[in-house]
Amino acid sequence: MKKIILLLALVISSLTFNAQQLKYYLTDQAGQPWGSITNITAMNTAFGAGNWIQSSFQAVNVNALLQPSVCLIYCDGGSMAATAMNNFLVANMAAIQTWVFNGGRLFLNAAPNTGANMNYGFGGVTLNYAWGPYSAPGYAATSPAHPIYVGPAVVTTTVHNGNWYCHGYVTGPGLSVIINNTVTNWSGTQPPAPKIILASKPWGSGMCLFGSMTNTNWHTPQPSALNLRANMLTWLAVCCIQPTVTAVANPTAICSGQSSTLTAGGAGVGGTYTWNPGAIVGATAVVSPTATTIYTVSGTTSLNCTGTQTVQVLVNPTPTITAVANPTFVCIGSSATVTLNGANTYTTNLGNIVGSPIVLSPTVTTNYTTTGTSTAGCVGSGTFQLQVVPLPTAQVQNNGPLCEGAALNLSVSTQASYTWSGPGGFVDNTQFPTIPVTTLANGGVYTVNFTGMGGCSNTATTNVVINPSPTLIIGSNSPLCENTALNLTGSGATTYTWSGPLGFSSNQQNPVINPALPVHSGVYTLMGTGVGGCSTSITTTVTVNPTPIVTTGNHTVCENSPINHFANGAATYAWTGPGGFISGVQNPIIPAAALVHNGQFVVVGTSAPGCTASAVSNVSVIALPVASISANAPCVGGTLNLNGSGGNSYSWLGPNGFASNLSSPSVNNVSLLDGGLYSLVVTVGICTNAAVYDVTVNPLPNPVLNSNSPVCAKQTILINGSGGMTYTWIGPNNFTSSGNNLTISNANVVHIGTYTATATDLNGCVNTATLAINVNPLPAISAVGSTLCATKTISMAATGGTLYAWSGPLGFTSSGASVTIPNAQNEHSGNYTITVNDLNGCSSTSVVNVHINPTPVLNAGYNGPLCANQDIVFNANAASGVQYFWSGPNGFLNTTQNPTLKNVGVEGTGVYTVMVTDNIGCTGYQYVPVVIRALPQVKITSDKVGGCIPVCINFGVETSANLSTTSWDFGNGNVGNGNTGMACFTKPGNYNISSSFVDIYGCANKAYYSVEGYPIPTADFNISPVKPVIYENVEFTDASYNANVTGWTWSFSHLKANQVMFGQNQTLNYETAGAYAAVLIVRSDKGCVDTIVKEVVIGDDFGIYVPDAFSPNGDGINDVFQPKGFGIAKYELMIFDRWGEKLFTSTDLAQGWDGKFTKRANTDVKQDVYVWQIRYTNIHGKSSEVTGKVSIIK
Repeated sequence: MKKIILLLALVISSLTFNAQQLKYYLTDQAGQPWGSITNITAMNTAFGAGNWIQSSFQAVNVNALLQPSVCLIYCDGGSMAATAMNNFLVANMAAIQTWVFNGGRLFLNAAPNTGANMNYGFGGVTLNYAWGPYSAPGYAATSPAHPIYVGPAVVTTTVHNGNWYCHGYVTGPGLSVIINNTVTNWSGTQPPAPKIILASKPWGSGMCLFGSMTNTNWHTPQPSALNLRANMLTWLAVCCIQPTVTAVANPTAICSGQSSTLTAGGAGVGGTYTWNPGAIVGATAVVSPTATTIYTVSGTTSLNCTGTQTVQVLVNPTPTITAVANPTFVCIGSSATVTLNGANTYTTNLGNIVGSPIVLSPTVTTNYTTTGTSTAGCVGSGTFQLQVVPLPTAQVQNNGPLCEGAALNLSVSTQASYTWSGPGGFVDNTQFPTIPVTTLANGGVYTVNFTGMGGCSNTATTNVVINPSPTLIIGSNSPLCENTALNLTGSGATTYTWSGPLGFSSNQQNPVINPALPVHSGVYTLMGTGVGGCSTSITTTVTVNPTPIVTTGNHTVCENSPINHFANGAATYAWTGPGGFISGVQNPIIPAAALVHNGQFVVVGTSAPGCTASAVSNVSVIALPVASISANAPCVGGTLNLNGSGGNSYSWLGPNGFASNLSSPSVNNVSLLDGGLYSLVVTVGICTNAAVYDVTVNPLPNPVLNSNSPVCAKQTILINGSGGMTYTWIGPNNFTSSGNNLTISNANVVHIGTYTATATDLNGCVNTATLAINVNPLPAISAVGSTLCATKTISMAATGGTLYAWSGPLGFTSSGASVTIPNAQNEHSGNYTITVNDLNGCSSTSVVNVHINPTPVLNAGYNGPLCANQDIVFNANAASGVQYFWSGPNGFLNTTQNPTLKNVGVEGTGVYTVMVTDNIGCTGYQYVPVVIRALPQVKITSDKVGGCIPVCINFGVETSANLSTTSWDFGNGNVGNGNTGMACFTKPGNYNISSSFVDIYGCANKAYYSVEGYPIPTADFNISPVKPVIYENVEFTDASYNANVTGWTWSFSHLKANQVMFGQNQTLNYETAGAYAAVLIVRSDKGCVDTIVKEVVIGDDFGIYVPDAFSPNGDGINDVFQPKGFGIAKYELMIFDRWGEKLFTSTDLAQGWDGKFTKRANTDVKQDVYVWQIRYTNIHGKSSEVTGKVSIIK
């Protein structure tokens, strides 16, 4: 033994093979009696000399053999080497199966000369012994397109003549047949053909070949058989070469916070991949790098061959969006231009406005969010606010609705200035314009444009309604006929009043008089009132015509007699009646009355004015009697029954001198001469009618009987009655039956005798006949079956006859009284049938049962694949199993049928074995490969960890796992699905984010993350003093809240454009009175901003007030038009009438106008509107002139 091991070591040291492509050839240590030179030649042909290892079942190092670096093992147990091969498989079967499951390639071939079946393993594959040494010449391919027949070595044909030795055949589940053949055992017996000589079967990620051929198979004839064997080895040995690994990133460029999916290929089935950086395992990986990264993937095949490839993921930054608005606040209806910076393209919400700069016209102070996309396609967002100053409001009224000709008065609440416009080109600049006399053209919408104290303008409208006088339309349905409805119609007004003949009156718009009579003829008057209470009247004349009086008469006639209608009293006539009768003549005639004319005929008469009336003529038509005959069709010798109906009296005539006055006469004992035509005359009153009937007399049937008598006992007696008749039967042993074809099963002596048939033809006629039947007895059989185990000899015997015929499973047949079947197998189980014939030709059949106890069939599995920390629940079931034994990784042993392993980690992955023993001691086993998958691990990423509310944050996952579903809980009441998600946070605070995910294998896990929503400050400030004037210092004091404010930016509308000031508080003054805007933008310590705009009203230190009306009526109240003012250094007041004549002047602010014309002896002026003009100079030396109107009201 030591010398052999040393020789093997020397051989190995001299080989030149790839360490990851090792291939072994194993046989018996002593070699094979036929020599293994052909096996060695085939290995050299397939792989080249020096590229494989030869060893023996006894000497090989099993630990070194069953390694991932070995990709092929060829075991040949031809002839006497089969025992060594069997011992090798028994000792190492579990380890060999695990090696194949993980990607190994195994060729098992054996052709033992002696011994029992060999267990090839792999789920019940068996080499069946003792079907040799001879086979039919040649072999055939089950699949001629299989790769072993097409290369790389040349095989000239798929059928070879020559000596083909097979010492057995292969059976088992899941086999793919490559070669099959017909084989013959030593005694010359053949099993059912064909048998499997070579087959393949996948196992896990590996592959097996199973054969039952001797060495002679490979070299007779040469060279095709040797080449065929080399092709088998080449096809099986898909050995390791360094894979060409591919790596793809999708997408190749991402934005910060996004993910890219890396996909690798090239390592083949069962290959594994590892990505770096990150040591991510798997063919696909989802990554979210924060900077541009080059990833390297290593791909390892199932034979541990490794290749690498790289791919780059480019990471582009997220843009930061800023906005500059000009102006920083707007009036409602005006616009601001906003310039956006920080990206390439922009989209602003609240309208999805695209581009920069953009023009915005908000109606309320609005926060905008802009999404910007960089040139790399990355998206960022920013917010800005536009402050809106409200527009002034005013109340506009008119004194409508009006009638044509009334005065229109318009009014608007007090504002700084006014401009009116309206229908017909109306314009006015006063607060209370008037149109003294209106027309319909003055109706419509009047618009006033007014300006408020802050300089913002607005418009308001009022709708003036001027109503016209109504235009009436009157009508009726005159002329009309008496007793119909008179319909009066009116339109063009809103209310109506009718009057007419006989004191008629109504307030309905469209009254009805129903029924109308001739006395309602005359003139009707309609008074209508329209919008605004205007009314007018109109008349119409109505004529009501009388109804005509129409008369006619009734008629009673016989069927087919004429009906003479007549009518009087009208100008024209229209008749309608039964049977679709219509006529337009005054006196229509129906020449031949029919039953359909029974009923009422209506004539409608029309007078000359077109009024109608009707009358009814009742018509009665008497019908003729209807003769009816029925009769039976008797058989010869029967009775003919005639039936007549339809009259009060009857008269019959028929064949063979028949006559009768009965309604239903009969003829007894009829013959064929009584068939023929019978006539019947019926009478009702004076009306008569007739009918004819053809009577048939049927002849008797003639029975025709046949049988298969004589028959053997237990056979079937067949009796037939023919001739188109139906039969009823009576016979021996109280036999009765019916039908044309009788079957008496399981015939015996009680069925012997005479059978009488009663035949009935299609006409119901009956006759009888007889038939004799004889039955021969059967031979008696004695036969016994057996129950035995596989490989025993089946023995069966029978007695009781002269000829014997056996049949059974697998096509078994024999003609002997006693038979044997050696080497019983499972497929020999079943029922065997023996048929015995006697000298009379009768036969008996018996069935004996043979039962071969098979190896128990086991069906085992588990509830996987599983995820880590789950329970493995094994299941095993064998129909005859009574004991179970499990073994597996980590020392697992269990004797229950369906054991459970609790909370198993990935270390539980491996191949588990279960063995079953049935109740008669037979055993079987099965391997259960178990996969426990690790739980997926995920890291949550985001494009930001916080932001000013409302803030929207994009989330993603970074993982090496292949996820099938991902769900999110964003901590704000919102959820999502997918590997990425976005959540918007509208309230300040910290938010806990959680992601639940499930990989493609159904394994679930969770990850957690936290982000923050920053509070938005609320900008505010106070102004002191509350009512400042020009040249006075105005203090602006910050009063912002809701956040930690750290920055202040001020702008004031009276300063230069874009001039800003910084600091928490500001002090400045104004040189001109008016309304100004003050803007404060505040920024928190988190960078969140808010804006507020307030109006600053600066008053003058001088002023003047002028009233717009007074009433100089001497009552001491508001008798003088008196302007008031302060800070005035020089003053002049002038009053003018509408013609421009000056009525009054004064330079004393304390002197007012009393409504008198000073140039006309201080006479009082009339009530009217007057124009005033004031010129003044203030204390600063600035001169001004103002003009207005004042109304005198008396």
